Amino acid sequence: MYFGAESSSQEGFDETMTDFEINSRTYSPITLPNGECYSNVIVTRRITSNSQVQDPEKQTIFFEKGTSDGNTLNFPPSYADIQKAVNRRILNRGSDNVFANENTSTYTVNNVERIDLIVEGGAFTPDNSKAGFLINERGGNDEFKVAAITVWTPMEK
Repeated sequence: MYFGAESSSQEGFDETMTDFEINSRTYSPITLPNGECYSNVIVTRRITSNSQVQDPEKQTIFFEKGTSDGNTLNFPPSYADIQKAVNRRILNRGSDNVFANENTSTYTVNNVERIDLIVEGGAFTPDNSKAGFLINERGGNDEFKVAAITVWTPMEK
């Protein structure tokens, strides 16, 4: 497998969202100086025993497929783990059913209970009526909850 390659003769590409439009209004996402979306991405996995998941640190990431010759698969986007996948605006890679923890034949089983997306110092907007957040979700039917944290204190390890 090769990541960042469309084929053996062509480099790959990361499809990156730079802005989006809703109701004739263009929105631009906050991007930190290092190009990431968040200062910290914390993935909390199921602590108790979960016989449904064989690997407690499972990383289920999907990538756009380029070409295949039977021995080699080429994936246009660059490689990422779950933290890197959600901390960039790359649209041709990601994870599906991130919070699925029960074994069924209808979806991928992960071991993720919670993902915290932290912007240290906070995020500010000049006009709250024109601010929000975008959730890209394939299929539009995965359950999740969102909560804003107004004060965050890092826990000591």
